[in-house]
This record gives sequence, structure tokens and C-alpha cells, in this order.
Amino acid sequence: MIEIRKSREKDLPELARMYKSVFRLHNVFSRREKDVMDYLKKMHTKFAIIVASHDDEIAGGCVVVVKSETKEHKLSQIKHVAVVKEYQGKGVGKELMKKAEDIIARGKVEVHVAESEDFAVDFYKKLGYEIEGGLKSHYRKGETCFILGKVLE
Repeated sequence: MIEIRKSREKDLPELARMYKSVFRLHNVFSRREKDVMDYLKKMHTKFAIIVASHDDEIAGGCVVVVKSETKEHKLSQIKHVAVVKEYQGKGVGKELMKKAEDIIARGKVEVHVAESEDFAVDFYKKLGYEIEGGLKSHYRKGETCFILGKVLE
């Protein structure tokens, strides 16, 4: 059974290895493992990292970032949604997103998707996200980064 929960500090080394294997071209996760660990420690301290685990092995993860919040408006971003290959297509990504949205609870949520990851655009659309725009050469030169958004009530 897959458990979806907030990360623990002891999860970070395995989470770093998972991200390095899933996001081979990512500007953070393609760096040395120590650099990835430093980044994840910062994310773990400052924001919420959600993990999917099976028998104490990391099957996936994502980061919830609250960018701004007032009484009237909240803007959040869900970053680095990743699922290990053997768990893809089994609802793990959907459960990670559900947990992330539960933590966010209200307001505008954004996800960014590289053009080369077009399969992810379809995934987010099935969860109610809509393409709101794009950023040229955001991640890699010549590649568009799609911005998808959803409002949680």
C-alpha cells in the first residue's frame, strides 16, 4: 500500500536519488548529489515536501510552495512532481497532487511544465488545471515552459 505523507528529514537522501533519476535534465537535479541534498533540505525546512512511500521506499514526491498569502488571496505552486517509473500509471501522482492541494486548501495553484514533458500537461488537465500561458526559454533555451493553474475554493 502506498502512503502519502509529509517528508521526514531521513527521507531526503532517497528523495534526492529519486529526483536525480526522474529529472535528468533539471537545472537543480542534474547537479551533484550534495547540491541536490542542500536544495531539498532548504525546501524541507521552508516548505512542505510530500512523499509517496511503499515499504519505506520513496515512490514519488512533490514540493508545496506558498508564494504569497493575504486574507483575500493565496498563491501557491506545486513543484517537482515526480513518480518512480515502476509506480507510474497507478494513481500515485494523482494522490500526491490531492495531498498537496489539501495542504494548500484555498487560492490559486500553479504548476510549471516543460514543453518536452507534454504527457504532464495532460495529467494536470485531468486534475482540473488549465494552461494559462507560457514562458519562452525558461528551463532550457528554445523550450517553452507551460504555466497551468487551478483555483481551490
